[in-house]
Amino acid sequence: MTKDEIACRYRERHRDELRTKALVYYYANKERVIARFKEAKERGGLSWREKESARNRFWKARNRLAILELLGGSCARCGFNDRRALQIDHVNGGGYKALREVASLNTYYRQIREAVAQETSEYQVLCANCNQIKRHEKDEFYRTHKLIPAPD
Repeated sequence: MTKDEIACRYRERHRDELRTKALVYYYANKERVIARFKEAKERGGLSWREKESARNRFWKARNRLAILELLGGSCARCGFNDRRALQIDHVNGGGYKALREVASLNTYYRQIREAVAQETSEYQVLCANCNQIKRHEKDEFYRTHKLIPAPD
């Protein structure tokens, strides 16, 4: 296990504790923290939030591409293989509910990646069109969107 994986697991287990410490520090040193942000902006450097956002985008893209490759890299229905339009689909539905249960999209992708590595058959790759068609065929569309009532 690498140092990054150990640190990531630690952060996941102690998320609330770390968030509380960060808030306590921020309110105890508010002027100093704000001055540091202003200095970084004046220098043209990135703030820690911007760096963290870029890091999260990188890991999200990396995990997504790894999942797509593990699942074959093309649509299971039509064979379309442009990564920009490929989506990771739950074969039996329930992806929306599973996504709401995790703290972040990176955590969600990591869970999917681990499940795919164990060769469970609950995920597949579909292009955007095939995914929407499947959602309508299996009536998944009406269960996830509460604004549209299910047909009687």
